[in-house]
Amino acid sequence: MKSAKHFLVLVLSLGIQYYALGQAVFKEGIIINNQGDSLECLIKDMDWRETPEAIVYKIQGSETTQKVGPTEIKAFTLGGRIFKAYKVKSAFPKIDDAYLNDQAKLNLKEQELFLELLYTGKASLYEYVNSDARWYFYSLDNGEVEQLQYKRYKKVLNGKTRILENNVFRSQLLKNLPVSGLSINSMEKVTYDAKALLIYFEKYNGGSGERVSYVVSEKSEHAKLQYRIGVGMRNGNIQLNNAKAEVATTFDKVQVTALSAEVNYVLPYYNERWAVGVKGSYLLPIEKEGAIEERGIIKEGATSEMTWSSIDAYLFLKYTHQLNTSLQLSVDAGAVLGMNMGVLSPFGDLPFGTSFNPQLGIGMLVKDKIGLQCSLGTARNMMLEYVHWDSKQTYTEIGLYYQFGK
Repeated sequence: MKSAKHFLVLVLSLGIQYYALGQAVFKEGIIINNQGDSLECLIKDMDWRETPEAIVYKIQGSETTQKVGPTEIKAFTLGGRIFKAYKVKSAFPKIDDAYLNDQAKLNLKEQELFLELLYTGKASLYEYVNSDARWYFYSLDNGEVEQLQYKRYKKVLNGKTRILENNVFRSQLLKNLPVSGLSINSMEKVTYDAKALLIYFEKYNGGSGERVSYVVSEKSEHAKLQYRIGVGMRNGNIQLNNAKAEVATTFDKVQVTALSAEVNYVLPYYNERWAVGVKGSYLLPIEKEGAIEERGIIKEGATSEMTWSSIDAYLFLKYTHQLNTSLQLSVDAGAVLGMNMGVLSPFGDLPFGTSFNPQLGIGMLVKDKIGLQCSLGTARNMMLEYVHWDSKQTYTEIGLYYQFGK
């Protein structure tokens, strides 16, 4: 367990370092003040996954920084992204099932926000992203900006609680932005996401508008795949027991190198926080000596030998949390199917068999590329095929991996 504690300290220390580094990147951008004047400056690039509440900027050649929000500037651009400040009537209710209420309507309140411009034209489309979901706004002929309303809610029908959707945004589009020739059935297929809404706005504008060159908010209708390769060190103790003969042998500080390949299937729900995955690991062969006990007493001069390797398949469910633009934390839980290879001697050179055990993990991913993972496995029994033998193996594993795909 000491290795797990050391890993947690490492995660926190590296996280703080990367957080500090992530905060210190300034890039060329433009701010539009409330008087309509443009200011070329350096804006702290946070690679926003959620819409910023404020930004920090400084003038070229100066180290003095200033923080401004939507009440102090009209807009800013950075790296092809355009954010505009508006006073809008809006609501952002929780969308997870556990937080839903029985109210179908949004409780709109006036707020001043930055909105990211996705499409500009006669009708323009904007997006606001918070930790729960993505929300969309529109304006017509550069007029007032309004929220496209959507809400999930609970309702009891025939004694059962149902999850329903209030798709008011479709009525808003039909009334205020009608597309000629679009049937009611086709309208029912317009979903509340950037991809579907961008297509609709293109149809309404008839080619007279355009998408912003850098649109990061198109949300796939399908799950995304992430691929990882890694190497790790597994550390633990293995105790093998024969209940009938009252014989046991213990192998302390078993250290094994693990080579792994992993696939995560990121679900397109709940702001892409959840994923299911499978991780295949090859544990390199080792040889180990252990002490022999009879009825709890260690036999002097008697040792057992073990040769062991394994191919493991870890099936898991993972939850991720974006701590900041550079750092992502995760927790996972699942089960490991182990195909153990090797023998135990001198007890008749018993071959190991298949094992099945639970495993928990925590991880850290930096810049969507390099990650650290710590796992804890318990109750691994490599002697399931034998009536009188069992094994108790608890282990920790610390690994480094590289990720392909976001």
